[in-house]
Amino acid sequence: ILLQVFEANVAKSLAYHQIEVERICQEDGWVEQDPMIILNTAYLCIEKTAEKMRALGLNPSDIKAIGVTNQRETVVAWDRITGEPLYNAIGNDN
Repeated sequence: ILLQVFEANVAKSLAYHQIEVERICQEDGWVEQDPMIILNTAYLCIEKTAEKMRALGLNPSDIKAIGVTNQRETVVAWDRITGEPLYNAIGNDN
């Protein structure tokens, strides 16, 4: 997971935090990740980046927009009642 904050109009990187999420490979070519670890890691990256911004005298509430991307070929099925994942995130190893 990578969270990076840029200054608008000049694309200057102001702060970032990155944490690798463990991949689960039960067989060759199979890639899975625990969706709750992905979610909690994203929250942690947000917290750490906000701390770095404050240390630089920047206010995280000044962020005007965000963009989100994923691994493209990754899918997670969620229980619509509980919001819990039904299984690991399944992805492509290519």
